[in-house]
Amino acid sequence: MTAIAMREPMFSQFFINPIKALHKLKDAGFTEKQSEAQIEIMIENAEHIEATLATKRDLKELEVAVRRDIAEFEATTKRDLKEMELSMKRDLKELEVALKRDLKELELKMDGRFKEMDSKFKELEMKLTIRMGAITSSVVGFFYLLEKFF
Repeated sequence: MTAIAMREPMFSQFFINPIKALHKLKDAGFTEKQSEAQIEIMIENAEHIEATLATKRDLKELEVAVRRDIAEFEATTKRDLKEMELSMKRDLKELEVALKRDLKELELKMDGRFKEMDSKFKELEMKLTIRMGAITSSVVGFFYLLEKFF
């Protein structure tokens, strides 16, 4: 009888005192074997209940752990976002510098091409002036000859 009470101290906290229950079962007409069997069944059920049900303390510990995990996740996420922001700013700055460099190179190339085109236009202008002068001279000479012979 005392072996039952000693074996499961949690049982008395959740349900009943096994010794009192044993006496009550005997007083109700149960034999000692029946009473002990009933107490054993109650203890097994209590063990099962204790193993499967969560206590308020379990829930509180779970809540604390979840809150800690959420806080850690928030901190990690904030840190990761800050790192991404800094990385993106750095990448944008590098892109801006490269773009300015490329635009400057393009501007220099375009200036060179415009100067080249300007030089070609001046050359063409000079050739056209010479041709116009030659044509004008030919026309003047032609009219002079026409006047002289006719």
